[in-house]
Amino acid sequence: MVVDLCHTIGLHERASEEPHVFYLNTKNAVIGMELVSKGTLNASLVHPREVYKGALLANANAIMVVHNHHYSFFAHGLIPK
Repeated sequence: MVVDLCHTIGLHERASEEPHVFYLNTKNAVIGMELVSKGTLNASLVHPREVYKGALLANANAIMVVHNHHYSFFAHGLIPK
């Protein structure tokens, strides 16, 4: 389900690193989502305060942190050396 949401928002197509947090209820259903940082081409800074603040405000039971790998090397079978 989270993978589907990531594809829906186009996370795999972003040109910069973007960590997102999904907020889950007690049944592990997604009750919210937030972009916590917009980074550069290959890095992004995330402070734990930003992650936990949203989780507390959403009254989440659990969180799932995801981020994109926008490099096309792996999609085309090219592994950088």
